[in-house]
Amino acid sequence: MVEFLCSFQEKEFSGRIKSSTYLVGPPSALFDAMAEKWQGWNDEISWADMEKGLCFTATSDSTGHVTLMVSMRSYFPDRQLKATVMLEAGGLERIANQIGRLFHSSHGTR
Repeated sequence: MVEFLCSFQEKEFSGRIKSSTYLVGPPSALFDAMAEKWQGWNDEISWADMEKGLCFTATSDSTGHVTLMVSMRSYFPDRQLKATVMLEAGGLERIANQIGRLFHSSHGTR
């Protein structure tokens, strides 16, 4: 199990949350899956921590664009931050490698 802090900041919009890989594995698995399917995929693929405090959901279109939705939720008090990040299919491998190194992914560097 790895505990980690995830933060998002853009101009006046920011948030951070403590999360963990307990029972769900690392979020690097989502980014590995996105890089492997760089030509696109149907439906959503996602990762969430056990308590759904941190969720990543990714969709792909036919033009090489990936939409990554980030959701951070605090239950006490009840607050939620949602952000959308646009990614290009050509950058998915680099991103997966960087996140994999953070979580010491067993897949290693591509």
